[in-house]
Amino acid sequence: MLAAPARRIALALLLVCLAAGSALAASGPPRLLPPYRPALDEPAKTAEDRRFDALIDEWFAGELAARPSWATGVGIHDYDAKLDETSQAAYERRLQRVRDFRERARAIEIDHLSLNRRLDQEIFVARMSSNELELATIKGWQRSPSTYPGVVSQGIYGLIKRDFAPVDKRLASINARLLEVPRVFADGRANLANPPKVYTEIAIGQSKGLVQFLRDLLPKAVEGAKDARAKALFAERNAAAIKEVEAYAKWLETDLLPRSKGDFAIGRQAYQDKLKYDEMTPLSVDSVLAHGYRDLAENHRRMVEVAKRIDPSKTPEQVLDDMAAVHPSEDSLLIAARAGLDKIRRFIVDKKILTPPPNQNLNVIETPVFNRSLSFASMDSPGVFEKHANEAYYNVTPVDAEWSAEKKAEHLGFFNAYQLEVVSIHEAFPGHYYQFLHLKEVPSLVRTLMGSGSNSEGWAHYCEEMAIEQGYGGGDPHYELAMLNLALQRIGRLIVGIEMHVNGWSQEQGTTFFEKEAYMARVNAEREARRGTSDPTYLVYTLGKWDIQQLRADVQARMGDKFVLGEFHDRFLGMGRAPLSVIRQAFMDPSYKLLSAGGPGAGSDFAR
Repeated sequence: MLAAPARRIALALLLVCLAAGSALAASGPPRLLPPYRPALDEPAKTAEDRRFDALIDEWFAGELAARPSWATGVGIHDYDAKLDETSQAAYERRLQRVRDFRERARAIEIDHLSLNRRLDQEIFVARMSSNELELATIKGWQRSPSTYPGVVSQGIYGLIKRDFAPVDKRLASINARLLEVPRVFADGRANLANPPKVYTEIAIGQSKGLVQFLRDLLPKAVEGAKDARAKALFAERNAAAIKEVEAYAKWLETDLLPRSKGDFAIGRQAYQDKLKYDEMTPLSVDSVLAHGYRDLAENHRRMVEVAKRIDPSKTPEQVLDDMAAVHPSEDSLLIAARAGLDKIRRFIVDKKILTPPPNQNLNVIETPVFNRSLSFASMDSPGVFEKHANEAYYNVTPVDAEWSAEKKAEHLGFFNAYQLEVVSIHEAFPGHYYQFLHLKEVPSLVRTLMGSGSNSEGWAHYCEEMAIEQGYGGGDPHYELAMLNLALQRIGRLIVGIEMHVNGWSQEQGTTFFEKEAYMARVNAEREARRGTSDPTYLVYTLGKWDIQQLRADVQARMGDKFVLGEFHDRFLGMGRAPLSVIRQAFMDPSYKLLSAGGPGAGSDFAR
């Protein structure tokens, strides 16, 4: 037995330890994201404000742990050694968590929240309902075989595409994630139930692309590592992962494909719910479709008018064919894409389109092989909370070496001398890349991490037409026709997406529509319709453009000669990626304050 003085010392030490443990438990895990703030100058004033702030912090802390690849993508690297859980039980747990947080958010008295928090509550509740719709009704984890190669490709590629840490440290995470590849594909085999045939066909192509990535590109990315044991372990685990993906691809081809007889259409109610929850629009599916057909007719009329300015003897299709013939070669596609970027930058500055953000680091590269089946071009920006690597990638899809000469020419024709620059306006400046850089200044986690497609894609698509309106191309009608041609493609997406998922169109009917009504080459029309089977609301481009154009017109009407286009754009980007109905509320509410500091619009009264 201890002497009395010793017992007193031991008791004191025990109390200290207990106190430290209690403090640690109370504080929870270390904070990985900045604390939620709806605006820079808006502290919590009520108990409900503080309750909502804590709820948002708790949600995102849980998301980082539950979705490690997403955490890597947004720039948080504490979970880089894990891949997402993909079992049926994991999806069921996520569904329950989504429902629980939605009810907790709804229980907060909205009248006792500040304006910005009320807007964020609307977004948060809608996003929980969107997650519930995906997990419980659409069930991509059961219907889409691409889910599982997607988890692997996103998880591994996210560790090599940017040098956010020394290569040896990232190699350790790669090795850990490679070890989980068999578990992911085992879950896929267990979960998948009667997918649509086209989904399985897409997954076969993506799986083969993943094999090529793991075999050819991943080893090169870790060549610089110095740890010989880690490199040997990588060689072993990567070889095993390749076998797993190859086995999955073979299983898809020989087992799942013959029994893939499901319907890709999500149906009217699910489509209407996606509009309500994903985009927070009150519009009905039928009204959106009717607007789409009206816009199609107007776009055709404008194309006839512009084509006649180029060559009065030719139809728009014939002029587009002439333009498509002037395309980069296979080897010069990326060079051509890079060449147009400086021209676009100068235009933005000269015309005061918006405030160019600092710290730009954009690279033009080929689209990763596992993403090529559904994409012409895309933007891959770094995580908004990434601290050590700020490279962004403008992905351009090259031709496939196995294509015929005719098919290669059709693909390259999409990137003709005029249209490629309009694509760059969409993907880079002032579209996706500039929106991302502005997003880094938005304090609201909700509006930063819960983006709306009609906001981000709508903004990029709006920028195409806005740039031509503001004089890009110096009045050359070829640029305007290229812009209208891309708009036609997006209107086609709106119409085909609804017609296929709501009104029973087949994939072939969608392809034919893109060929005839959007003037697309067969290879590109097939890609667009194929994408529409699994991306039903790729109407977000056109829907978002309409809303932004209407918002701008309404704000300009209220401000009159005090309206400044660059200030409007800065203000819009300062509101993050909130659904456009929420951004409209913010613009039109006289009591609304800026969501972020800075920018030329910081002192403007847009609600005048």
